[in-house]
Amino acid sequence: MNINKPKISHLGDSSIVVRFSDKINAEDNDKVYSFYKLVKEKNYSFVKDVIPTYNSVAIEYLQSEKTFFEIKELVKSLTDELSEIKFDYEKKIIDIPVKYGGKYGPDINFVSDYCKISREKLIELHTGVDYRVYMIGFSPGFPYLGGMNYKLVCPRVKKPRINVPAGSVGIAEQQTGIYPIDSPGGWQIIGKTFLNLFDLSNKNPSYISPGNIIRFRED
Repeated sequence: MNINKPKISHLGDSSIVVRFSDKINAEDNDKVYSFYKLVKEKNYSFVKDVIPTYNSVAIEYLQSEKTFFEIKELVKSLTDELSEIKFDYEKKIIDIPVKYGGKYGPDINFVSDYCKISREKLIELHTGVDYRVYMIGFSPGFPYLGGMNYKLVCPRVKKPRINVPAGSVGIAEQQTGIYPIDSPGGWQIIGKTFLNLFDLSNKNPSYISPGNIIRFRED
């Protein structure tokens, strides 16, 4: 894997950010999860948490054991090691059946009007591409997806909802996503899936993982 030298910076008193790029794309996201996996596999006693995002990784560490400069040197050595690794990450395809519109998609008409397309065209565009899962965040199991058609770009709702039902499929700006649990939210809701996307009784509670490919289909 070709790894350019990442930017390394402070994040508070006991965390460090390793930024591989300022862009959002599959290649840089692969680097993020390669590095994330490598740090997790090392199982360092002084590392409290490792948090991957679109294009960076945050490492929280114990100040009592390591200084920022020691962690910085460690990161440099790990990125050198990473250059020799091919990350085998789970690019499995996940089919998501969605009931669009009606009580399940209260904002579909707004999105359709804003984008100046028919409801049928909206569904066609939303189901017509494969979406890469770039990261999990915001709420437990919430997948941030890349690849949405630019014709579906629309603003968030003016007033966020106190509760968005689990399974709701939404659009906000250049992204689409799925609410895996009931939670507050400000995305335009266009449909709902009845798949259980987050279950604490499972070893891995999140049904969706970074690197997966999401395919929506009309149910």
